[in-house]
Amino acid sequence: MFRFVHKDRLRIEESCPSRNPVLHVCWKVETAPKIRVFLWKALKGALAVHDRLRSRGLKVTDGCLFCDEEIETINHILFLCPFARQVWALSNIPSPILGYGNSEFQNLHYLLSLKSCEATCFESNSAFPWTLWHIWKNRNSLLFNGFHLPSHLLIQKAWDDTKDWYLAHSLDLKQEKSSSLVESIWQPPWKNELKCNIGFSWCKKLSLSGASWVVRDSYGNVLFHS
Repeated sequence: MFRFVHKDRLRIEESCPSRNPVLHVCWKVETAPKIRVFLWKALKGALAVHDRLRSRGLKVTDGCLFCDEEIETINHILFLCPFARQVWALSNIPSPILGYGNSEFQNLHYLLSLKSCEATCFESNSAFPWTLWHIWKNRNSLLFNGFHLPSHLLIQKAWDDTKDWYLAHSLDLKQEKSSSLVESIWQPPWKNELKCNIGFSWCKKLSLSGASWVVRDSYGNVLFHS
């Protein structure tokens, strides 16, 4: 009966991508954990914009702080506000062919799909999480502190944060690799002395454990093991 009464609504919803895969992908975006949480909240409509506050019974009459829009929504702040449009236009992140639409889900789905597009550059498919994050922070700065960054400085800050995160992340990976290499190199004992190395492992799922030991001389010859 529901499908019979709401045929037009269901046709529109079924023509759109499913929300669940997109929500799953947002947790795998290469960015800071706090920004992953922010993306998830944007997709779930959990950001405290005026439209959402009204739905919770709070009387908010300010509207958008950047323009004359009476109802401030998540999609308006992040994509459709003239300030947000200027940010996206000045960035090197390609916009949809027909521009950003009236659904934050569709717009975020487009940005998340940039990662799999070979035609986009590193800045395009990597900087958009920080761009969205700084648009949101800029809105909060204007709301709570009374000032905000101009669009060109916001883009520069977003790109700087992107580069800093990837640089720190690559250094962490290099340190992990180097430390694992150091640990894997066996150091011989002093001459005429012996060294005993012990190894152990366990599997909680199978309730199995094991241990071993090996004794070697200063030339690396194995004398005893078990």
